[in-house]
Amino acid sequence: MQDSDTADDEQSHINGGSWVQIAYTNKRRLTNTNQAGTQRAPQNVQQSSHQRNKQHKVLGTCVTDKSSVKSGVVIKQKAVLHVDNLDPECTESALTEFLKAGGIDILSCHESKSWLRGTEKDQVAACPVCVPAAHLSFMFGAELWAEGIIVRDWKFKPTKNGRQSST
Repeated sequence: MQDSDTADDEQSHINGGSWVQIAYTNKRRLTNTNQAGTQRAPQNVQQSSHQRNKQHKVLGTCVTDKSSVKSGVVIKQKAVLHVDNLDPECTESALTEFLKAGGIDILSCHESKSWLRGTEKDQVAACPVCVPAAHLSFMFGAELWAEGIIVRDWKFKPTKNGRQSST
């Protein structure tokens, strides 16, 4: 016991008599704090393969006439949603008019199959609705929709080469 106490005292003397505190800020980074209380540069923890393979895309927003680098065409950011559990008498034109009255621009809307299970899917209507991405928060506002209507992101089917298609 005496030898270990002596070793602890020697180690304590080497470190200046204080502990080194390690603070965990999140799962990806570790932050070390030295005795002076200053932080060292964060160290990256190995990223999962999903995070490494994630593709990033940036859509420029700077509007200027002074630059010689300009976009060729205007790109509209869109979102496709699936509106399900509608009354069977609800048509795509009725849904379009309802959304326009709510201040939401509709780029496209048509009838499709319901994703409800069993015999319920034969008793309801469903529509994929394409809207500007800026209106997405309005589409997900529960107060806009009647009780029981389901709104979710459209699920694109993967193609044979692994990419996603709209069918």
